[in-house]
Amino acid sequence: MKRLFLVLFSAVIFVSLFSASASAKLTTKFYGYQWLTYQHQVKGMDDVAKSGLSINRTYLRWKFEDKEIGYSAGLTLDIPNSAGAQDGVDFGVWVKNGYVDFSTIPVISDYNAKLRLGMHSVYFGTMDLWKYPTIEKTITDKNKVISSADLGMSVIGSIPGGFGEYTLSAYNGAGYKKIENNVEKQYAATLTLVPIPGLTVRGSYITRNANAHGDPAETVAATDVFVQYVTGPLTALVEYVVKEDYSNGKTSEGFMTFLSMKATDVLELVARWDNWNPDTKTSNDEMNTYILGMNYEINSKVLLQLNYQLDQPQFGGYAESKHSNKWTAQVKYGW
Repeated sequence: MKRLFLVLFSAVIFVSLFSASASAKLTTKFYGYQWLTYQHQVKGMDDVAKSGLSINRTYLRWKFEDKEIGYSAGLTLDIPNSAGAQDGVDFGVWVKNGYVDFSTIPVISDYNAKLRLGMHSVYFGTMDLWKYPTIEKTITDKNKVISSADLGMSVIGSIPGGFGEYTLSAYNGAGYKKIENNVEKQYAATLTLVPIPGLTVRGSYITRNANAHGDPAETVAATDVFVQYVTGPLTALVEYVVKEDYSNGKTSEGFMTFLSMKATDVLELVARWDNWNPDTKTSNDEMNTYILGMNYEINSKVLLQLNYQLDQPQFGGYAESKHSNKWTAQVKYGW
C-alpha cells in the first residue's frame, strides 16, 4: 500500500509541474488573519496559572488558480507566538497548508471529484469545519484525537443534487509540525450528508499504524459522528467521538454539544458543553468543560470574542490541577 501511495504521489507531482509550466493564466491572491489573545486562568481556588497576552495564531495565506486547466493550490504559513506552541518552542513558523488541487483528472472528475495533494486538512468530524465560534478548539483537537492537518492526498467529491460530499484520504500520520515518523500510513474516510436545508450529518473514520508490517497491536483508530442543524438565528450541534489505541489498550470517548444564537446582526451568543473520558476502563475519570461566550463583529474584518471556560472532573475527587477557570478575550482581524 505504501508503494502505491508513493507511485501516485510522484505521478501527480509530475502532472502538476507540467501543467503549471504549460499555462500562463495563473491568478494569485494573498490574505490572512491574526488572533490577539488575553487569557487569565485560575487553577483550584486561587492558583493563577496564566495571565497574559499572546498571539495564538498568525496565518499568511496564498491562493493560486488556473481555471483553464483545472488547477488550484493553497499555501498557509502558521506563525504562533504563545506558550507551548510546540514542545520546547513558544514561537515558530510551520506550513499548515501547502497543497495542489486537480479537478480535470480523468475518471475522478467524472464523479464530480477532485484530487488534493500535499499538506492539507484532516477531514474528520468537525476538525476541518470548525470556525472557532468558541475560542477553545473542537473536542477532537483539544484532546489530541488527531492532528488538524497532515501531508498526504485526498479525493474530495460531491454528491449529486447538493446532498453532501465525501472524502477518501491517505496521510503520513505524523501531523503538520513533524516530519514522517511512521512506516505505514494513516487512512481516513468521511461522508457528509445534507438531507434537507439546514441539517448536516457527518460520519468519519480514521486509522493509522506505525508498524512496518501493519501489526494490529499498533493500530490507533477513531470514529466520529456529528449532527448540526441551522435555522434562522440558531445553530445547534452535537458530536460524538471514540478513539481506540491498541498499543496501550485504551479507549477514549467523549461528546461536544454547541448552541449559538445571533442576537443581532453583529452579536452572537454561544454556549458549549464537552464531556471527555480519557480511558473507559478507569472509573470516574471523566472531565466536563463548560463554555459561555459572545462574538461581537466590530466590522467585516475585526471580531471580538469573550469566553468563560470551566474545566472540572465529572465525579468529585477535587484536585487543583484538574479544576480550571479561564477568562479569555480575543480580537481576530483579517485582511
